[in-house]
Amino acid sequence: MATSDRTGSESLRGRLPLHAGATYGGLAWLVGFASVAAALNFLEAENPFPEEWFSRSGWVFYNAHYVDVVREGVSVNVLHDEAAQALDWTIPAAGYTLFVLVLLGAAGYYVAAETWPPSGSIGAVNGATVAVGYFPLTVLGSFVFEIDGGSPELGTAAIVMGITLPVVVGAIGGFLAGAT
Repeated sequence: MATSDRTGSESLRGRLPLHAGATYGGLAWLVGFASVAAALNFLEAENPFPEEWFSRSGWVFYNAHYVDVVREGVSVNVLHDEAAQALDWTIPAAGYTLFVLVLLGAAGYYVAAETWPPSGSIGAVNGATVAVGYFPLTVLGSFVFEIDGGSPELGTAAIVMGITLPVVVGAIGGFLAGAT
C-alpha cells in the first residue's frame, strides 16, 4: 500500500494554480504596459515624452505602480509628484494607477475562477499567484526601460510592483471570485 510522504509545502505547491497565476499575471502586465503606452502616445494631448516612447511609456507604467524612476540620483514620478499637476493629462494621473490595479484584480479573479471548489479564502490565495507572472516581467522591465541613465528603481519595483500589489490586489480579485 502506497503512502503519501508529501510535506505541507509540497502539498500546497501542488494545489496552487501557479501556471494560471503566471499566465494571468504575465498577461495583466503586458496588457497594462501596452494600454499605458497606447494611452500615453495616442490619447494624451500633451505627451511629455514624444521621443523614445517605448522606455518613457515604461516609466509611466512603473509610475502608475508608485515606482519612481531614478535618473542622475533624482527620483521622479510623473504621475504622482507635484510636477504631474503641471502636465495637461487627458487621462487623470490616478486613472493610470486605477487601470493597472483593476487589471491585477481581474487577473486574480480569473485565476480563482478556475479553482474548485469555490471559496473566498481559497480564491484569495489562488488570486495572489498572479505575482508569479507579474514579478519576473517587473524585474526585467526595470532593465529594459533604462534610457539616458534613468530607469525604474529596481528595489521598489521588485517589492511594491512585483510582489506587494499583485499579491494584495490579486488576492482581492480572487476572494471576490471565490465568494460569488
